[in-house]
Amino acid sequence: MISLSEIKCRPTFLSADVKNLLEKPEKFVEDFSDNRDYWFTSGLKINWKNVEYALDDIEEPYGNKCWFEKAVEAIAPFMSHCDFAIRGLSLEDYFIHMKPYLMWTYQEDVVSDCFKLVYSQKYEADYLLALLMITSVSERAIGNSQLFVVLLGSVYGLNLRNIAWHGFLNPREAKSSFITTIILTLVNVGQDLEVNLGPEMYIPQRLQTSFPEAEALNYVFLKMPVANRDSVEEIIIHSPLVPDVMVPVWTKILNLLDEERYGLCLTLLLPMLECSMRCLFAVVNEEATRILTAENSSFYTTFDEILQLYYKNGEAGMPGLSTRRTPEKMCVADSHSNCKMGVADENFLLKSESEKACCCKSMRLNLVPFLIGEKLNEALHDILNFVNGPRVRDKLSHGEVKLDNVPKDITYHTLYISLLVLSLGHWRCEEEACKEYTSLCKVTDELAVIPYCKLDSCSPHFCDKKSIYQMLSFNMSKISPPTKSLVHLMKNCILDYQCAYHPKAVLHKNLISSIVKLEEWLQWERVSCSDLEYPDWETCRLRMVPDYFSFLPLTGLRCGAQGFFEMSHFMLHVKEAKFSVLYGSNLEIELISLCNRIVCCILLALDNIKDNLSVKYSQYVNKTLRSRQRETYRRQLSAVPTIVLNCYATCQLVYTHFVLVDYLLSTKTSVTNVLKTLRKILKLQENIVSQTNVNVNRWDEALKNSNDNIANIKKDYGK
Repeated sequence: MISLSEIKCRPTFLSADVKNLLEKPEKFVEDFSDNRDYWFTSGLKINWKNVEYALDDIEEPYGNKCWFEKAVEAIAPFMSHCDFAIRGLSLEDYFIHMKPYLMWTYQEDVVSDCFKLVYSQKYEADYLLALLMITSVSERAIGNSQLFVVLLGSVYGLNLRNIAWHGFLNPREAKSSFITTIILTLVNVGQDLEVNLGPEMYIPQRLQTSFPEAEALNYVFLKMPVANRDSVEEIIIHSPLVPDVMVPVWTKILNLLDEERYGLCLTLLLPMLECSMRCLFAVVNEEATRILTAENSSFYTTFDEILQLYYKNGEAGMPGLSTRRTPEKMCVADSHSNCKMGVADENFLLKSESEKACCCKSMRLNLVPFLIGEKLNEALHDILNFVNGPRVRDKLSHGEVKLDNVPKDITYHTLYISLLVLSLGHWRCEEEACKEYTSLCKVTDELAVIPYCKLDSCSPHFCDKKSIYQMLSFNMSKISPPTKSLVHLMKNCILDYQCAYHPKAVLHKNLISSIVKLEEWLQWERVSCSDLEYPDWETCRLRMVPDYFSFLPLTGLRCGAQGFFEMSHFMLHVKEAKFSVLYGSNLEIELISLCNRIVCCILLALDNIKDNLSVKYSQYVNKTLRSRQRETYRRQLSAVPTIVLNCYATCQLVYTHFVLVDYLLSTKTSVTNVLKTLRKILKLQENIVSQTNVNVNRWDEALKNSNDNIANIKKDYGK
């Protein structure tokens, strides 16, 4: 067991082997006038043959732990020479002789900022910031060269990117030689590219973002005044979740915030948030070793595991749980969270009873999710994990963000969430936590996240909740009234939080958007029905969808439908829908994702129809339609009401699945049939999207597909 006081004064979060490996380059000392020509051919041109020879000469089998230890020893002199050479440059020398060869990275200004931080270190955390920046630029930039595999690409090597970005590295452990070696390597790659491809070379650029999707989060802390720095510093200094060795990093974060350098501020903030949450995880779950780096990536305790419902007990395996993500599964299972959040393995139910029992023994209930509360948990997933969200840590650490363009709002949003984590014991009350724990257990049992595994037997360490909150609380005598007020304001903001990026939240938003468009359909531009002799749209309002949507074979499970003339009532139902977002099953996410794809097709089809009508109306008024085009226009006007009715009926069907998803998942037979029907509806809606395109105009086919879909809905669901 580990206490918060031990974490507070801990000097390092690196395991002994990892720390020893990182210190090897610093231990190398020699006369830098000797052997310089061995590593550099002329100027600062790297002698790649000798670098490769140093690595090829290792006798250990390539790729194992011993090989990487020898590799770090072999390149330690090279790294020391790189550091000595770079630090000997003036700023003028750098900008004249080095920066021009960094254009291929498209982030030469970021690399230059790293050089400046090394050249004139002002704060203790400058090297850590530079290391975070340079590893985001170089990640995936050079490929699998042996040098970069040793520096960045393997958990057995220095693994600089992972240990820095996951918050394991403190500012004293971020050495200048790490940064200068990467800078000089990038410069040399640029020189070689210019020689081989010419000065007009083209290197594909990674897409850059500035988190436009994060605008949906601006409302959360909208009522918050700009946080007073003294109050923020009080929270940081007195929080039991901030190790003393990390305080200089937090100071640097606040300095960057004052300087309005939001991208750099966020770059340092995210690893510190993960470090503090890992400390929380280790203490409340009584897992002392989890605060350290591990010798294998599968045992790293990162945001993924910190926020999941269950975790591996010690180093035991967890055969009943999914532990890896693949690109193919991202759009389904991981679209509700990139975390490995205790979603049941599809093969679990096929295991023998002894295998199931073994699986349960290797699992423990993670106390972090209910201790931080449902709302703060959702907020963390929204900014970090959900595919439709900003995923700030992933994008920053992979060099997908232009640091100068990071908006102020997302930086402050992340800061407030971090401060809520640091002040957890002050604002979270025991009664609320117990209530959420009971609810969480109920949801977990109903969805069979861990079949045959009772929560009580998995969590004997949960009994003393009160002491946990006492441990996490501030010493109130040391906290000023303005700081207490700040925490109170942040608490009120987060308690009103509404998840924005989970597939359920996205589906809910898209359903509302669809109904808004449907409510406007009678106002779409068109000529009068007497001019082109098509059926009056107003009369179509009398056509009804089924009275009820029923789900067989689930006896008695049905949902009332709203008629065409009751669209506003339907909107109220949708807006008031309540739903939970965390810790759902794979089947639930698959069903919700299918529904969302259907609604997206409806949105596209309605936009197509509206745009098409506007074009045709303008052409008709200006008398530029030929006789054949007028006939196409008439068929379009005749088809629109049925297509709209199809969209409306389908929206209601999707809404019904949305609100009854827990019941639909109660039997495997029912959900299999529902998924099969939804895929059929999706195919029809995709066809309608293409058929209503302004350049296609296949209205007869769109009309037939709409009638077929309405008939299928009445047949399969209407009772």
